[in-house]
Amino acid sequence: MLRHYRDLVDDIFLIVHSIGENDPIRERVRAVADELGCQIHRSVVADRFDPAYATQLYNEAMQQRPDDWWIVADPDELHLYFKDLREILRECEANGWTFVGGHFLDRFGPGGTLPTLDDSDIWHQFPVAGVARSILTSGGRGGISGAWAPSWKVCVAKGTVRLGAGQHCVLTEGNVSGYPIPLGLVQVHHFKWDSTVLSRHLDTLETIKRAERPGESDSTRSYQTMYDYLVAHDGRVDISDPRCLFAECPEPVFSAYPYWSEIVRHRPPFGLELDPTSWKSMTAFHLWKRPVLGQLFWWMCRFAGQT
Repeated sequence: MLRHYRDLVDDIFLIVHSIGENDPIRERVRAVADELGCQIHRSVVADRFDPAYATQLYNEAMQQRPDDWWIVADPDELHLYFKDLREILRECEANGWTFVGGHFLDRFGPGGTLPTLDDSDIWHQFPVAGVARSILTSGGRGGISGAWAPSWKVCVAKGTVRLGAGQHCVLTEGNVSGYPIPLGLVQVHHFKWDSTVLSRHLDTLETIKRAERPGESDSTRSYQTMYDYLVAHDGRVDISDPRCLFAECPEPVFSAYPYWSEIVRHRPPFGLELDPTSWKSMTAFHLWKRPVLGQLFWWMCRFAGQT
């Protein structure tokens, strides 16, 4: 992951979120950081991974350099950009855009399997790409344009931008405006789906339930539904499912995925901005997350935009 981004940035803020003091990931990350000449910006210890806390860590780091541009990426997310990144940033500066959005492409092993990671090329270990989680957790009702598990991501942002939960949106505090999705959308290749994903889903479910955050019922539903699906399908996804737009693309080339225009076409009608002080914005957001209502809301917005 660090090698993927190293030549794109001037500095790397590496945050290590480990599970307990004895988590072996701490030493592995330190060894890789030393090898690549990266500094560990912050190291935090928790008893479980907490997605809400992870977003808080991103926001706190970005606020330290509010005038800089940040690539926002979890360790299992590799971005492919629609044009040279520095050209994208020049356009943002010229037009007053403060962030660039993206969309997940879930990566799986051959035939939709959950591979065991090794030291070989990760793109060839996960040659299958598609929109799996948001489709499969919606029960087939919501599709790209409305699901329990949001697939949209904030990929690049000015340090002044405040990220929303899961880095799936930005909160409209101050001057916030995104790069227009029809002009460009980052591919977020999501390498989460390896042989350890079932146990990690259970850990995350336990964290959410123990925290007793009622507002995260959608997160609980998403993780549980995906877990149940993988167990029922013997630890793989059905790559013949036409809803998920699966394709073989084992090379890290933006143009290799053939269904990208279809994803762009189903963009959120309100963008990735969320105003928590506006009832209209919050109503639109919650409608969007409901599979059936999300579909209806998307078509209503499309119709309104054409009249």
